[in-house]
Amino acid sequence: MQNGEVLDAVWQAIECGDWETAQRLIGSLPETVLTGPQGAALLHAAIHGRSAMTVDVLLMCGVDRHVPSPDGGDLLSWLADRGDLEMLDSLLDHDADQAAAAKRDALEIARGWVAGGVEAELRRRLGLPDGGVLEREQVPYGDGWQHATRVRVTAPDGRSAEVLGAHRAIVTVLECSLGIVAAPDELLARAMHDGDPDSCDWNAAAFTLTNHLRADESYRWAISRVGDAQTLVRRLAAEVLHRLSFDDRPFAAAALSPIRERLTVEDDPYALEQLLAAYAGYHGDGPLPEVRAHARHPEARIRARVADLLLFAGPDPDAVITLLELAGDPDGQVRAGALYSLVESGVRTAQVLAAYAANRHDDRITVLVQALAGLALHGDDEALARLQELRWYAGPDKWNVSSRADDITRRLQNW
Repeated sequence: MQNGEVLDAVWQAIECGDWETAQRLIGSLPETVLTGPQGAALLHAAIHGRSAMTVDVLLMCGVDRHVPSPDGGDLLSWLADRGDLEMLDSLLDHDADQAAAAKRDALEIARGWVAGGVEAELRRRLGLPDGGVLEREQVPYGDGWQHATRVRVTAPDGRSAEVLGAHRAIVTVLECSLGIVAAPDELLARAMHDGDPDSCDWNAAAFTLTNHLRADESYRWAISRVGDAQTLVRRLAAEVLHRLSFDDRPFAAAALSPIRERLTVEDDPYALEQLLAAYAGYHGDGPLPEVRAHARHPEARIRARVADLLLFAGPDPDAVITLLELAGDPDGQVRAGALYSLVESGVRTAQVLAAYAANRHDDRITVLVQALAGLALHGDDEALARLQELRWYAGPDKWNVSSRADDITRRLQNW
């Protein structure tokens, strides 16, 4: 195709919402197109369509990171005003050295929304002293495990104004990019505004507590708050302890006792799940009786976490007994986790083989693939053949299923 035809095809793909095709075609556009007005227009369209991957591709292919916003102003400030953390993050990722002045301007805009309140500012922009129809809608961020909340106010005459309400997260991200780290209690307040562990505001606070403060300072704050009377405080403190456990820490041994004590009394499933993972992380390989104690918890998410964590208990006989029990759990996620841990434990007994066999026809694909993996590693040719078919599985959970099937097949080929 000629350059004009490629550009037309890119715009057609964007109009149809076919972002994958658009991304593929963008790489064929010449630099003269991407660095000019058409490149800026494509970037605005990708931002409007909230396709972070397309924004990344455009910036990598040469679109100017400093193009004006659609209203002619600074793009970073425009995104901060809209509360669009995902697009702002994409811009920062490709221009970490962006002028500090531009970041400070965007920061002040985001702080203004936080101070004045989203609903009040939207009403002010519509000229409404009060009233109007208020709507809230969760909007996925990135791969979907986080979300922002779109807030819209509609006036009686039909006019409306809306933003993505991730301004607290934007404040946190821009502060960090400028070398400013808020105090732990301020970050806690931002996380608690919506009180949702799946929100951008919460995640930005947790990430900053874990990665931008000194680890020992974060640890002392979290361990002092993990028994707080407020559930949300305990949740964030437990999550920070969990995140800190991803790396070797000098306080790992000291963390075990207070977390072990908290495990016996924590009644909030989210906080408990984080504490279990933190305990296993600081503990390292070996028997985990404190984790096994929660194998019959009424919440399936806790039983599933126990099944996952017992992978690190090694060939501990008590852990194997617990995993065999969880392999027959009513919940599919629990069964899948238990079977995975059994397969990776390398334990090869008649009881373990029976657990695989009991799940070889499970109607939940994530359970089925783990059962077939165990059977195939035990020399079951029929299970291996079915597993090989799943290497090209394209249904729900396709990545987890196909990658697991491919991994086991390759292991057997290399034996």
